[in-house]
Amino acid sequence: MSARFEELAWQETPMGAITLRRRLDPMLHVEVYEVKLGEDFLMSSLFTVAEIELARLALAELPGTDLDLDVAVGGLGLGYTARRSGRRTRHLTARRGGA
Repeated sequence: MSARFEELAWQETPMGAITLRRRLDPMLHVEVYEVKLGEDFLMSSLFTVAEIELARLALAELPGTDLDLDVAVGGLGLGYTARRSGRRTRHLTARRGGA
């Protein structure tokens, strides 16, 4: 990636512009994917604990054993919730917001 920031997708919404971008973290030397609404950061591939925990906590409340659940995950995220949910389900449907 030659530029420090690259805008991958952009869409105007009633709440403001939502942007998916990729950037190079100069200290870690890794590509970082971010979802922003206006100037506010919604999600980052550097900070995934909350997204993963959301799936873990929700699945822990459900009855059944491993691979006994059908789960649907939706939203504008980076896929960490869906990835975590898939570890305990037989069927996972992931859908991006607005799709």
